[in-house]
Amino acid sequence: MTANAGTTPQSATINTAFANALAVTVKDAGSNPVSGVNVTFTAPGAGASGVFSNSTATITVATNGLGVASAPFTANATAGGPYTVTAAATGLTTVNSSLTNLSASGLIALVQHHKQGCGYNDVIYSRLPLRQYRGNFIAVVIRAGKTGQLFTVTDSRQNTYRKAVQFNETIDSTTLGIFYAENIAGGANTITVSDTISGTMRFAILEYSGVAIANSLDGAAVASQGTGTSLNSGILTTTASGDLVLAGMSAANAANFTAGSGYLLETSFQPNRTRNCSSKIRFSLSPELFRPMPRLEHRTNGAPWPRHLSPAPQSHRLPSLLPVTWQLLRRALCK
Repeated sequence: MTANAGTTPQSATINTAFANALAVTVKDAGSNPVSGVNVTFTAPGAGASGVFSNSTATITVATNGLGVASAPFTANATAGGPYTVTAAATGLTTVNSSLTNLSASGLIALVQHHKQGCGYNDVIYSRLPLRQYRGNFIAVVIRAGKTGQLFTVTDSRQNTYRKAVQFNETIDSTTLGIFYAENIAGGANTITVSDTISGTMRFAILEYSGVAIANSLDGAAVASQGTGTSLNSGILTTTASGDLVLAGMSAANAANFTAGSGYLLETSFQPNRTRNCSSKIRFSLSPELFRPMPRLEHRTNGAPWPRHLSPAPQSHRLPSLLPVTWQLLRRALCK
């Protein structure tokens, strides 16, 4: 028994039918279609899922003269996925179909962001101003003094953070990193960032809705470093319209930066060199990220994107830039 072409993977907007009915074909050892075989299709009973023509999450269909059993399927009101719908028949190998329910808006949107900075400190806690929404996406962009840092990111909601990219910058001896958590738990949340070498640390936390809840990382460009008045990451090609493109940068000198065409400078941090914080202080609201810094972008097409930052005309050392892209919930995504 095999899945029919075009039936997996699929995606559909919540409360709408999938374009292709779920379907399998049963053949005998001689590759001849077998009719009259009862195939039971079963979808998840909770969360992102859907219903068959009988308004339940399971249905049994007999194969026709071509050996095909098909079952139209409609997404329920819960966005998410990919989830698995099984097709099972006695004595045959179960077939899995991968489906995703898409948000009605189909867009990535910034929900909230927060920035935190400190003097010499190996552990910083930061609490987001608002409660987080279940199923959303968190990005944490970090800059720490000293090259060769090992970052650890955790939070009070037990979300899992993965490293998208990390770069050891050698001109001014800093480390930059971007970490992320998918399909987060909802509620109040305190995020902890720690490193392994004593030095300054600054980071930004950004919560987004509409990002794929699994396998969302689409790609990462090679980080760059150098000197001058602008910084370009090189080419990173997105795979879908509407991808989230996020980048972090650090400059040696204080400066005002502007985002390139089509991009938004979401937040920045001008360090207070006289400020120090003792280890393990808990923060509730703001102050501040890393020297001109993370940029959040919302791509409007899938074309290759050059990254460009334009500071004030005087020369600055622009050690590094880390661009990463995440995909929309409306696609079943692959790295």
